Amino acid sequence: MSDRYDLLSPKDLIITLRSLARRYRAVTGPMRSDPDLFGRIDERGPGGRSMGELLGDTSVHFAGLVTESLHLANQAAPVISAGAVAGTSRAAAGPLLPIEQAVASIEDNAKRLADNLDRLDGDGWARGAPLDSVGSIDLVTLVRSAVRGAIEGLRAAEAQLEHLRPQS
Repeated sequence: MSDRYDLLSPKDLIITLRSLARRYRAVTGPMRSDPDLFGRIDERGPGGRSMGELLGDTSVHFAGLVTESLHLANQAAPVISAGAVAGTSRAAAGPLLPIEQAVASIEDNAKRLADNLDRLDGDGWARGAPLDSVGSIDLVTLVRSAVRGAIEGLRAAEAQLEHLRPQS
């Protein structure tokens, strides 16, 4: 299934990665500065998940995709985890991170990946690797998947924030 993320060029992917820190800080700022909102961090929203779950799950999934992307960009013979790409590794990831740690994890991983990708030449983006035993994946597709997950997590967090804000 093709979507708008499949159209992002390597340059656009790096720009998007570099914008994640600002964007996640903007969506979590109101919760960090308003004790009443922060007190509702575990409240489930329209999507059935809390802000804490949304941020925690996004940070864990994004970290897995960043790790796999860095393996693909830098290792001689990487094998990429299909579970990390699909986001199915969350259950084994342990307890959710506090909001500040989840956002810091997203920020740090986005910066680390963007910095690494900045050093690649055009051919590096086309580098491929086996996807466990179910096919293969190239670096640009893997990075697009990471960006897709981070932005979808951001959109869900924005919707959750609107749900939690008092209606005037």
